Amino acid sequence: MDISFPNYADSFKCDGSKMDMPPKGRFFERMVFLKTNPYAYTYTPVIGIWDARILTVFVYNTGEAPIKVHIQNTPDGRHFVNDTQILSLDPDEIGSLVPCIFSKGLRIAGIGGPGTAQIWAQMQM
Repeated sequence: MDISFPNYADSFKCDGSKMDMPPKGRFFERMVFLKTNPYAYTYTPVIGIWDARILTVFVYNTGEAPIKVHIQNTPDGRHFVNDTQILSLDPDEIGSLVPCIFSKGLRIAGIGGPGTAQIWAQMQM
């Protein structure tokens, strides 16, 4: 789904004259699915986030068993660092994660299930 916003907002000074505001950020969304396994971690593809100013990752457990997920940050798509938040989700539950550190990319690591999680990475650029 493509959501677009106007580049400039109408803003006014105290005297009522119009002033130009800097461009507002663009919205970008990437949706992926993660198949979980109760015996080993599974991973989403790497999502590029280097241009994001604000980022939230939403995870929805579509499976029939609880899962645990967390963000892994990467500088290069090959080496990963675990973020500090761990999200535990029951079936049909949604939650959110926000990276604690800046990185070029991230992926979601999950364990539990077996099942599937739907993941949205929503960014303001």
